[in-house]
Amino acid sequence: MSGGIFVTGTDSGVGKTLVAAGLARLVSRVAKVAVVKPIESGCAVDPAGRPIPADALALRAAAGRPDLDLADIVAYALRAPLAPAVAARAEGVSVDPDRLVALVLRARQQAQFVVAEGAGGLLVPLAPGAPYFTVADLIAASGLPALVVARAALGTINHTLLTVGELRRRGIDVFGVVLNHLTAVDGPETASNPAVLAEHGVRVVAELPYLTPPSVEGAAAALGQTLRTEDLL
Repeated sequence: MSGGIFVTGTDSGVGKTLVAAGLARLVSRVAKVAVVKPIESGCAVDPAGRPIPADALALRAAAGRPDLDLADIVAYALRAPLAPAVAARAEGVSVDPDRLVALVLRARQQAQFVVAEGAGGLLVPLAPGAPYFTVADLIAASGLPALVVARAALGTINHTLLTVGELRRRGIDVFGVVLNHLTAVDGPETASNPAVLAEHGVRVVAELPYLTPPSVEGAAAALGQTLRTEDLL
């Protein structure tokens, strides 16, 4: 079974797909990469009314794997811009957690490295249950270490420590944190955030500069400044 990383985030809109795509592009230069976004909501639709999983498509392109069947990347593509379990219920779709897990495990068998991406934050519900099946449950079942994407700005210390703390509570290996600069102008807190997180035992493995427009090559270059592919494989 291959190695890999499961990219999660402190929240929605923190740049998980950009980081996951950049990581896939970086590693694809030296190894065969598989990518997985097991469930995606908020999809636009094509003229026939079918959902278009833009994140999954972006990951496939970043990995340089046009041979990958989209069905091997995303099990459920949902239209509503809601938490996946909520979107699925609204659309009458029954989400099987075992299918989500199987998608990741199958990808691990088919490549040297797999980049998996969750939806929203760590405790976002993916499938109904008592309790819900969450992104954290999927990461644990995948056996992959987690890479947490967080904002570089004010508030990230609380959000990041909560996310990392929950991962550790569940016994999930935390590879590290990527701080993403989502605005062109940084506040005074951005310079001190990595050191404060380090004081709490959290390793910032990379920072992404503000990229406009978002660029997979730019993300790969930024990640490659501090992440060596030999340390990932």
